[in-house]
Amino acid sequence: MTINWPRLVIFVAVLLVHTGCAVATRCPDCGRTPVPYPLSTGPTCGNQLYKIQCDVDVLKFDTINNTYPVISISPENQRLVIGQSHFLPNTCVKADLATNGIQLNTSLPFTITADNTVFYFNCTDTMFSVALDCTPTSPCQTYQNGSAHMSTCRRAPRCCSYKKGSSTNQYFLRLMIERCRAYTSFVNLNISLPISRWPDPAVELMWVLPLEPPCVTQAQCDSTSTCRDAQDGGRRCFCNHKFRWDAIAGRCASDFKKVRSKRIMIVATTICCVGIIIMLAVFAMTICVRRQRVKAARQRLSREREEIVGASGGGRSSKIFTSKEIKKATNNFSSTGLLGVGGFGEVYKGVLDDGTTVAVKCAKLGNTKSVDQVLNEVRILCQVNHKNLVHLLGCCVELQQPFLVYEYIPNGSLFDHLHDRNKQPLTWSQRLTIAHDTAEGLAYLHFSASPPIYHRDVKASNILLDDKMKAKVADFGLSRLAHSDVTHVTTCAQGTLGYLDPDYYWNYQLTDKSDVYSFGVLLLEILTCQKAIDFNRPTNDVNLVTYVKRIVSEERLVDVIDPILKKRATLLDFDAMKAFGFLAMSCLEERRENRPSMEEVSEEIEYIMVFSNMAAKSTFDVMCTVALMLLFADFTTSATRCSDCGSTQVPYPLSTGPGCGDQSYRVRCDTGAGALFFDTPNTTYPIYSISPTIQRFRIRPPNFLNNNATCVTTDVSTEGLQLDPTLPFNITSGNTIMYLNCSESLLRSPLNCTSTSLCHSYINNSAEASVCGRSPICCTFRSGGSSTMYSIRVRDGGCQAYRSFVNLDYSLPVSRWPVPGVEIQWASPPEPLCGTQADCDASSTCVPSAAGGVRRCICNSGFHWDAIAGVCALDDTCDTRGDCDDSNRTALIAEERLLDAVDPNLKKGASKLELETMKALGFLAVGCLEERRQNRPSMKEVTEEIEYIISIATSSNMED
Repeated sequence: MTINWPRLVIFVAVLLVHTGCAVATRCPDCGRTPVPYPLSTGPTCGNQLYKIQCDVDVLKFDTINNTYPVISISPENQRLVIGQSHFLPNTCVKADLATNGIQLNTSLPFTITADNTVFYFNCTDTMFSVALDCTPTSPCQTYQNGSAHMSTCRRAPRCCSYKKGSSTNQYFLRLMIERCRAYTSFVNLNISLPISRWPDPAVELMWVLPLEPPCVTQAQCDSTSTCRDAQDGGRRCFCNHKFRWDAIAGRCASDFKKVRSKRIMIVATTICCVGIIIMLAVFAMTICVRRQRVKAARQRLSREREEIVGASGGGRSSKIFTSKEIKKATNNFSSTGLLGVGGFGEVYKGVLDDGTTVAVKCAKLGNTKSVDQVLNEVRILCQVNHKNLVHLLGCCVELQQPFLVYEYIPNGSLFDHLHDRNKQPLTWSQRLTIAHDTAEGLAYLHFSASPPIYHRDVKASNILLDDKMKAKVADFGLSRLAHSDVTHVTTCAQGTLGYLDPDYYWNYQLTDKSDVYSFGVLLLEILTCQKAIDFNRPTNDVNLVTYVKRIVSEERLVDVIDPILKKRATLLDFDAMKAFGFLAMSCLEERRENRPSMEEVSEEIEYIMVFSNMAAKSTFDVMCTVALMLLFADFTTSATRCSDCGSTQVPYPLSTGPGCGDQSYRVRCDTGAGALFFDTPNTTYPIYSISPTIQRFRIRPPNFLNNNATCVTTDVSTEGLQLDPTLPFNITSGNTIMYLNCSESLLRSPLNCTSTSLCHSYINNSAEASVCGRSPICCTFRSGGSSTMYSIRVRDGGCQAYRSFVNLDYSLPVSRWPVPGVEIQWASPPEPLCGTQADCDASSTCVPSAAGGVRRCICNSGFHWDAIAGVCALDDTCDTRGDCDDSNRTALIAEERLLDAVDPNLKKGASKLELETMKALGFLAVGCLEERRQNRPSMKEVTEEIEYIISIATSSNMED
């Protein structure tokens, strides 16, 4: 406790020195209630501008048109609290409606304070204004619905909440028939408390401090004041020298600052000496206590941080290092081991006792935000484990600033390799690998971590490269843990300019798509080798995203590609780079719902890598491979895709008939309408969208009964959408489901049936769902898994209608929601069934499968089953030099069965001479694929050979 000795000296001096003062006349008590100055209950006391009534021992306050009882008075705050008029019997109308409510006289020194929370009841629409909260969630609505004596107002049209905004110019709580007819006010109301603990209704008034008492002659003043002319034209008792006007006490009090009597000086000196002795003793005790507290606080902080690490581990073990170990590893934080400095603090290189090289990250000393970020990083990294995320070895929490110990990543950051001219430029293959590694790490955070994690600071300097140039995502100081059942986290926008998602910046809603946007900027940085923000570019092009978008709009994407990449690129490389650039642009879509997920981005980069690997081969190898593919067109076909249904493609494994697709994946094609339908055990639903790469399609939910005039969906008789769990279809977690017209028995988790549930917004703002506005209850449900949900159940006595929306962005207005739909996912199909080898092609063998004992066309060695394409595809066995092992392609040739592998469509009707030309083309292709390059023909020789084969084939046609 700190003692203010100068004030104590003056206080004691005041007690010892007698000083005269003149006190204004205070009115006598009214019953048991004191009447403080300047309030006046009669003409001979108090200040006449501050009149109140004393009526039979009860104080009352007069307004312009009414009188209200005084409940309490606080003279030190110049405030009094008055009661309110009562409600008329069995009505939501106040008794003072006839006098337009509380109206103070603006010429008197009383106003309504800012501590009143006012509820207006029985209001019309003309009462709405910016200052009023008339929404269904306003505190007024809560009070009206939760207070027993407010039952008469629940039938009234509207109620509004209003907190007075000023204490100097509020004179009215106005009631009018054409606006609001009743009010209730609470003083210093804490809305978070239950209504049963709210104070009694009252209105608090404030009075301004009074001036000196008026006078006509000196006889009306005392010895401490003089009757003089005042600025307002009258005369007042102004305090004499060494006195000051005390407006609360209503008197001229001694001005102790100007009293210089000898007695005061002696007393003050004595007290000061005693005070100094006491202060020295207190100071010594304070130092000892403070040292003990600091020591205890450090120990408590260390324990708390250790508890954070232990509680966040999620099964991961992280070592707790001592400060001695950290200092020894970093050579007492030697500047020679400093790796870098950032907003969080510093990173040092160190070596542990076992010889392990580590990176030690420490927070800035005294920076609370930096310390919080480092501890947040511990929470995040203790819950994840992925090859493309930096690995946390442990931490030290016993010092004032915490330290994190990571695996040492030797090749620095991606930023250094892109923008440091002293570094060797990254090749196109390396850049693709880095982008894919980063995407894999972020996809793990979004979809595999539990709960999901949003990184929030994806940028080139946070992507570290190991000795094999593999990327690892680092710096989780700004990361946030999400919840699987919500679409976003509301938080202040943080991140790095140039990478920050504009949607997140404006709406404060952090989602996985915020990381996708930042990753899109990173892709542009990788492709262009330019910084995200660069003031060396023209003013309009400082932001890399803005710059590239302008170039892309002019169809000049190739112009922004890193010149070093373009210098070495082939035509296929250019195609891959353009695909890479367009992928980046899709990540940078302004509307986040239009951006791909990190899983989709990772898959797309993987596809570009496959395409780019083909470009990395010699043109000679590509030509020879294409020749074999053309010749053996039927060689890799293992399953038959169904023909289109109208204008809609039917991808494998979906089957519209017995002769195509996989029969476990049946859908129905209405050839007359040219439309696809999905049949459940009891109902049929139209399919309006199919995404074969992610193995999903979308169906339309049923309409409401009676031409959308009843809040009951047409499939209520069959209890809604119910899939057969024995078939490979299930309802995905991307569906947000609104259950409508529900009974109270459904009010349980995981359904959200509260008044703030999302389905209420849908009902109130959707023309289609307006029919459900009169229904009692609606609930919102977001499925939590993509492999166990097989039904959306509606029935009599439960919920009688539903609507579903796929990948719904909750932040959008209802008018911008997608059309209702239900997303269905199918499992990857196994190899096709077979009876004999004749049912399979040359790339597979009909054998009993490992699961179930049925016979299937199992892919041969050198091939793998592509479940999306429905084929046995050739394995990619190319090594890093681009040389390929094509023994699988030439196996039939070695067995002298080349014609067995030729496309049957070519063999059908072919002459013997044409068959010989086909064999010649096959042998030429095999010659191109010789393992030893010196045994391969030149491209000139290949061209001449093909021309020769063409001439033979042409002559054969002429003879025919």
